[in-house]
Amino acid sequence: MTASILDQLAADWAGDVNLHTKAQSWSWFRQAFGQVLQRHAAAPSSSETVDEESLAKAFFSWAESVELYTPYEVLDGADFRHFVLGLLLQKLLEARPPVLRDTPAASAAVPITSFVLTLLQALHTNAGTAALQLDDAALTGPRWDSFLENVAEDASNAICFLDQMTGLQPAWQSCSLIEHRPAMQKALASRAS
Repeated sequence: MTASILDQLAADWAGDVNLHTKAQSWSWFRQAFGQVLQRHAAAPSSSETVDEESLAKAFFSWAESVELYTPYEVLDGADFRHFVLGLLLQKLLEARPPVLRDTPAASAAVPITSFVLTLLQALHTNAGTAALQLDDAALTGPRWDSFLENVAEDASNAICFLDQMTGLQPAWQSCSLIEHRPAMQKALASRAS
């Protein structure tokens, strides 16, 4: 199974008018993460076990980061969502111990990435912006392998890889700096003029 948007879950989540707020709530997040794992565990041989403490640490670290970047949301809401969900992917992939116990990193990346893509799709739909168009080549083969290798070395690369997966231009030289993102630079320039 490859990482993908779980369309039915994205539609269900997007139907909640308070999704933006709920996505930053531990109880909602924990349940939503579990829903994605259930979808990925459809194969009888797969059984991911969540390390709740590690998941909680990743979530709260991410939620704290989102607060720091909130001022950028008014500049470009869609790009803000991409950036903060890239941060979420980073936090989930760099968690120690791993969020998914006894699961090799390459296998764990699939449901984790699907969770982030599904949530990003739901947030876009909820905000009334265009649906994501995934770059299928970025989710399989050599580009997926490159993603796994690079995030293992530096998890902040997850932000750029998420951009690549969703058809945005990544800011490879400064992945973790929201103000260096092409869309944010454009928004900041137009605000200054």
